[in-house]
Amino acid sequence: MIICLLLFALLIIILGYGVLLFLPVSSRQPALALSFALGGGLITFQLFVARFYLHLNLGYWSLYLIIAEAIALFVWHFYRRSLVWPAFWSRPNNLLDSILTGALFLAGGLSLLRVFARPLIDYDALGVWSRRVQILYYHQSDLFNSASSVFWSMLAKPNYPWHLSLLAWLQTQVTGQFSISLINFLPWCYYLGLISTVYALVKEKLSRSWSLFLALLIATMPLVFQHSYSFYADLPLAFYLGASLLVWRRWLVNLNKADLCLAAALAGFALTVKSEAIFFVGPFVALTLLWLWKQSLLKAQARSLALLGPGLLWLIWLALQHLGVSNVAAGLGWHPEVLSKIRDAFFVAQSWQLWWYLVLVMLVLTWRNLINDKLFIFSATWFILSFGCFLILYCFTETYLYALDDTAFSRNLLLFLPLSASLLSDALSSWFNKS
Repeated sequence: MIICLLLFALLIIILGYGVLLFLPVSSRQPALALSFALGGGLITFQLFVARFYLHLNLGYWSLYLIIAEAIALFVWHFYRRSLVWPAFWSRPNNLLDSILTGALFLAGGLSLLRVFARPLIDYDALGVWSRRVQILYYHQSDLFNSASSVFWSMLAKPNYPWHLSLLAWLQTQVTGQFSISLINFLPWCYYLGLISTVYALVKEKLSRSWSLFLALLIATMPLVFQHSYSFYADLPLAFYLGASLLVWRRWLVNLNKADLCLAAALAGFALTVKSEAIFFVGPFVALTLLWLWKQSLLKAQARSLALLGPGLLWLIWLALQHLGVSNVAAGLGWHPEVLSKIRDAFFVAQSWQLWWYLVLVMLVLTWRNLINDKLFIFSATWFILSFGCFLILYCFTETYLYALDDTAFSRNLLLFLPLSASLLSDALSSWFNKS
């Protein structure tokens, strides 16, 4: 069974890396994380189109098609002599790096043990995400039968994207079974992807030791660690947002069209993971267009944003089915009582260790040096705009109830970890350079 799970992850990575090879070498790191993001996004995009647009029954033919695509890509690159294997890992340089690396491996190993030892017990994981996998596996022919109890629009939260469930369904095709515990292997893969992405994001500005340390801080956060073996979509979305942020920050510096294409594709895939992605992709598009306009590159590169297509196709599907992205009753009002809950989620809850204190203190200490840092300004603006969307949502709509009962807002903060890691790395870099 373990071999089947590894083959499943390897298939996603191989397909994604086959696409990644079309990009310049400078755009391919971290290769494993970006390959998994691209592979997972492309696979679920195809499965979604086949099932929901073309109404084809998914089966082993889907798996064989994906394998054929991966083989075709590698044959293409082989004959064009563009097949290059990246350096996925480099040995630690000193004792500190070895200790930090060992601690990261230990966190990943402990999380994997939880995957095999802990069945699904979380409400949305059981009632929404894994329920869809079961239906795809056992009752797929009734998914579009309006007289059936598993008709898609009668499922819990029918406007939730299908990325996570479709990819988990593919896992069942590789392993040959649906397992209530092994389904958590997929969140574990996203957990590793998030750690790798944060490491690469911080490494752009700081030393390897600092990058490993900050990645370890995030890897051992109680809520992050819990989601590494829980079949929720928040951690996968954080991974996709982190990957798009990493590539986007590179593009802000080099204005390489390939980087913008990759960032747009990853942001588009984020929209297919969870609805909250819209609060991040909107500012991403606005800030990208602003920078293109300032650099007089609107005509040359704005078309790269068309690679948001998979996410836009999902939003079109929602519109065609007369569904929105909200799951609460309509109504506007001022709910100031949530502000104390939001404050506590940052600075009182035990979910984040001292992370938000560290971010806040470093920003206060270095803000004079950061106001001229382009990467920081754009990343901070993205953070502020996205967080502002959540503030409006919780302070003025019926969503405020999910902040009062502590069921949603803390999970939303998971999505801000990559952005906050970039701000912290900018602040620390500024501090060290000043010193």
